Amino acid sequence: SAGSDLLTKKFGFRSFLTGLTLLMGTAAFLMGYTKIAILAILSNFFVDFSNGLLGPLITELENERVCVSDRATQLSIYGMVVDVISIGLSILTSLVAKISFRAIFVLAAFEFLTAIAFFYSCYGFRDRNQGRQK
Repeated sequence: SAGSDLLTKKFGFRSFLTGLTLLMGTAAFLMGYTKIAILAILSNFFVDFSNGLLGPLITELENERVCVSDRATQLSIYGMVVDVISIGLSILTSLVAKISFRAIFVLAAFEFLTAIAFFYSCYGFRDRNQGRQK
């Protein structure tokens, strides 16, 4: 999206991706523990807003990571991996919901932090825009 592109150029890909993921994690955690309705609504907004900006970034990252001649197959494999992870997280979330409703939001915050750690372990800490002309 145009918003993702503009903000990525301003802050750098890695910083922007990390910031959005941290925002989503913080908002998810806050949703579970706030008793103030407007704060819960704003938290939900920030999760949705961040998710909307993350979509194009993730798609761009996936496209850049494909190095094989059969791009469609590789992108389909990426899609299947994401679907399997989503199914697993849905099952885990339903199990956690039986324990505590608030725990779902703590789990979501943990998932976002895990996503950041996974991202950095796979792609390193150097911003991909470093060394490029602005």
